[in-house]
Amino acid sequence: MKQLVTSTIAMTLLSLVMAITSGCSSEPTLGDKMGNFGKGLTNLGDQWNKGQQMIKDGEEMIKDGEEMIEDGNNKISKGKQMKAEGEQMKLESEKQFKEKGGTVPTQ
Repeated sequence: MKQLVTSTIAMTLLSLVMAITSGCSSEPTLGDKMGNFGKGLTNLGDQWNKGQQMIKDGEEMIKDGEEMIEDGNNKISKGKQMKAEGEQMKLESEKQFKEKGGTVPTQ
């Protein structure tokens, strides 16, 4: 019986020592910490590069948009001019039609 109690105590102590030492071995080493620090710097570098690319892409989009606005404004001006010329052309045609004896309906 005494041997069983001694064996049980010995096994319990051995288990306790193994649990304590295995807890210590899971703590990161300096090399692990340095590697993790380097990974963090790599992530910061990647983030910075992504931000730089976003700035470049945004500037290109702004430039393209401004060119589209300029083209749109040119089309609006040309459209207004064409509309005015068309109105004038209609009025001139109606005037000549009337001069030749035609009747233009009023609206």
